[in-house]
Amino acid sequence: GRWAAIGPQSVWTSGAGTSWTLRSVRGITPVQAGDQVTVLRRTATGFLAAGRTAAGGPVLWTSSDGISWRRLGPAQLRLAAPAGGPAGPVTAVAVTGRTTVIATGPLTASGAAGPSMGGGGLWRSTNGGASWSPVPVPGGHGVTGPVAGLAAAGGTLVAVRPGQAHGQADAVVFTSPDGQNWAFGATIGGPGGAGLTVQNVSGGPSGAVVSAVSGPAVLAFTSASGASWQAAGTLSSTTGGTITGLATTSGGAVVAAGSSAGQVGQQPLLTVDRAGRSTPVSVSAIPGASEAELSLAAIAASGSSQVAVGSANGFPATWFSADAGTTWSRGAGATAAVLNRPGLQELSGVAEGDRGWVAVGGVQSAAPQHPVVVTSADGRSWQAADGAAPFAGPGLFTTAVAAGPAGYVVVGRQVSGGHTVAAAWWSAGLTGWQRAGDAAAGALDQAGASRQMLAVTAVAAHGGFAAVGSAGTHPAAWTSVDGRTWQAVTLAVPPPAASAELTQVTASGHALVAVGRATTSSGLSTPFAAVSKDGGITWQESSLPSPRGAAAVDSVAATGGGFTAVGTFGAQGGQDVAIWTSTGGASWEVNSPSVTGLGGQGIQEITALAASGSTLTGVGFSATSTGETPTIWRSPIRN
Repeated sequence: GRWAAIGPQSVWTSGAGTSWTLRSVRGITPVQAGDQVTVLRRTATGFLAAGRTAAGGPVLWTSSDGISWRRLGPAQLRLAAPAGGPAGPVTAVAVTGRTTVIATGPLTASGAAGPSMGGGGLWRSTNGGASWSPVPVPGGHGVTGPVAGLAAAGGTLVAVRPGQAHGQADAVVFTSPDGQNWAFGATIGGPGGAGLTVQNVSGGPSGAVVSAVSGPAVLAFTSASGASWQAAGTLSSTTGGTITGLATTSGGAVVAAGSSAGQVGQQPLLTVDRAGRSTPVSVSAIPGASEAELSLAAIAASGSSQVAVGSANGFPATWFSADAGTTWSRGAGATAAVLNRPGLQELSGVAEGDRGWVAVGGVQSAAPQHPVVVTSADGRSWQAADGAAPFAGPGLFTTAVAAGPAGYVVVGRQVSGGHTVAAAWWSAGLTGWQRAGDAAAGALDQAGASRQMLAVTAVAAHGGFAAVGSAGTHPAAWTSVDGRTWQAVTLAVPPPAASAELTQVTASGHALVAVGRATTSSGLSTPFAAVSKDGGITWQESSLPSPRGAAAVDSVAATGGGFTAVGTFGAQGGQDVAIWTSTGGASWEVNSPSVTGLGGQGIQEITALAASGSTLTGVGFSATSTGETPTIWRSPIRN
C-alpha cells in the first residue's frame, strides 16, 4: 500500500500512486559524498535502495516507510568479493516474499561493474536487508561476465548473465526458488542467430522481462518462470532513445520507460509492446506527466555581471545577467553539442577570471560518466573544454571551479580501483588545462583513506587557492599558491559525530571560512563551520545553530565585513531557508525570514550565493507536491 520514488535530489512517497508527497530535496539521506542510488525495490518489511559509494563499493539503504532511511555502507555490509577483495557496487536487486537477493559487480577504475568475471557476487537476506550471506554465483553454459540483472518471476528468482555461443553474444538465465540454490534455466539469443547484449531485467507476479540490444534494435523477451523465453517485440532503436526501466503486465504487455534526446532536452520515452505490436505512448498527453525541468545550482559575479548555472530539461544550462541579477538571458553553446549532451547532465559550479568564465559539472545518469567543463569569454556563448586530454582519464569527477590572479582551478576526484583521490586541474586562461600535483607527498593521492575536493575558492591575499572536502571520515582542506601543486591538512571530526566533510569555502583577506556537515554513527547530520585565520594551516570549528529542528548548510560567501551562509531547517518535506551570519567565522547567528521563496508551504532552499557590490544574490528553488519553481533571491548585504 505504500510507494516510493527516488531521484538524485528528491524522495517522494505515495499511499496509492495517484498523489505524491515530496519528502526530501537532497535525495535519499543519510548519504556520504559520492553515494549513488541505482536500484529501488519494495521488500516484505518496507523499501530497499542500493547502488555505489564514491569509491565504487556497495551501499544499501533500508526504510519501513520510504521517509526515514538507514544507510549500510561497505563497513556495515561486510561483503567481500569471491576472490577475497572488496565487493563492487550493487548492480541488481530482486525480491520474492521475505527473500531479497542482490548482485555486486567487480570494482573498476570508474567504480562501475566491469566486463571481467572477477569481483562479482550474489548475496541473500531474509530480514529486509539488515544482514546478508553470500550464495554461489551460478555459472557455466558459456557465461562471460557477472550478473547483468535479477528479477522475480512470480515466486521464482531469475538471474541473467552475459554469455557467448557459436561466436555470438547471448544471455544465460538461471533460476532459483529461494535465492540460495540456482539451476540453469535457458539461453536467450538474438533473431536469426544474431548476438545480443542485455540492457534491463525486471519482473513481477506475471513473469520476467528482459530488454536487449541486437543490431540497431532494442528487443523485449518475456518468460513466466525464467525457464523458457519468447520474443515480445521491438521497444526502440538504439538511436531513437534509451530504455531505463521495464515492467510486464498480467495481460502479457511489456511497458518500457526511458528517454530520447531532442533539441529542447531529454524527453520521456514510454512504449507498450504486445507480442510484437509496439505502441509509443505520448507522455505529453498524460495529464501532469510532462513538465519542463529547470535547476539552478551555482552563481558567480563580476561587478554587475552574473552567471548562474544548472540544468534545463536534462542538459547543462547557463544564464547571464548584466544588471546584478535583475534580468536574465539564457546562454548558448557555440555549437549545439556544447550544451545539448546525451543522458542527464548538469553544471554545478561557475567562476569568472581575467579571461572569462568557466563552469563545471558532470553526468547524473543515462550516459557514461565524464567531467563537464565549458568556458566563455563573455558569459553568453560557451565552448566545451572537457575534450582536453587532462579531463579524459577514467573515473574523473569535476565539482567546483575558482578563478584568481594565478588563473583557473577546477577540483573534484578520481575513482580508481575502489580508491578515491582528490583531483585538481589548472589553467592560466580558458585553454591549456593541466592536471595539478602534490606540493607535499600524498596531499592529493595518499594511500589509505579516500580523499575528494568538493569546493574551491581564490584567496586574494596571496593570489593562490584553497579547497575543502574530505579525507576518509575527516574534513579536509588543501591550499596552493598557484593552483599547480597542493598541500593538505586534515581537520578533526566535530564531536559527537563519527564522520564529517566540508562542502563549501570562501575567503576574505587571509581568513578562510568553510561549511559542511557532520554525521553521527546513527545517520543524524548537523551543519558546522570551520574558520582559518592563517590561510588554511590551522582551523577552528563551530556548530551552526538551527532555528528549529534539523538543519543543513548549502553555501557560504564573504559579504561586507563578515560571512553569510544559507541552508535549510525543518522536518522532511517542510524545510525553509536558514540564513547564518558571522563577523569573523568563529561564531554564528541564525535567521529564518518568512518571505515568499524563503519560507512557507513545501520546501524552500537557496543552494548558492554570490556577492556583487552591496548586493547578495542567491539561487535555489521552491518545491511543493504540485511542482518546483526556481528562485533568485536578492538582498542588501547587512554585515
